[in-house]
Amino acid sequence: MYPTAGRVRVPDDVPDAVASAAACSLRTVMHGFERLGRIAATDTVVVQGAGPVGQFAVAKAVAEGAGRVIVIGGPAERLAVAAQWGADVCIDVAEVTSGVERAALVKDLTDGRGAEVVLEMSGVPSAFSEGIDMLRGGGRYLIVGQAHQRDVPFNPSVIMHKQATLIGSRSAGVDHYWKALDFLRTHADRFAWDALLSNRYRLDEINTAFERMRTWSEVKPVIEFDRA
Repeated sequence: MYPTAGRVRVPDDVPDAVASAAACSLRTVMHGFERLGRIAATDTVVVQGAGPVGQFAVAKAVAEGAGRVIVIGGPAERLAVAAQWGADVCIDVAEVTSGVERAALVKDLTDGRGAEVVLEMSGVPSAFSEGIDMLRGGGRYLIVGQAHQRDVPFNPSVIMHKQATLIGSRSAGVDHYWKALDFLRTHADRFAWDALLSNRYRLDEINTAFERMRTWSEVKPVIEFDRA
């Protein structure tokens, strides 16, 4: 432990596995929402991505009182968790394979206007242009997942015409981890956090867990060091 490293005590009523999952995913979400600002009850929020970051973003948007939450991602098992946590509409990328079609669905769901808030949590390079397309005029686009080195074709005049606000957010600080743990504790009666945890593995099965994560067969597997 470095002398200047932050330390956060995990509340007794937050399970270790859930606290571990929040150390990266939910901590990052808390920072992003802090930069995003207030969500109104009239806002439609689109979450791009149904991995751990996207799932926690769904929960945070629901808790913030969003009027409607739409999540785009897959596979179906992950979308089921998002629905359980309060997503109103789930769009499976395996069924709606075209970004143009997904953006059209969002516009149909919002009477042609688009979403007030779009949250990019997927990391897929093409998600950026897709997210801009489904954003309404005057909307806000929070970009968290675009951690890659690929160039994405984009016409910046769209930002001007839509008067859009683009917000980048990278990782988070130790204070955001405290906020993440407090969020888990205070909303435990509203969200079944264990739903995010898929299977449990022994330490010598860790490569199997990694492979299943790579193929999207797991959301957040738990590695138990003392499991016989």
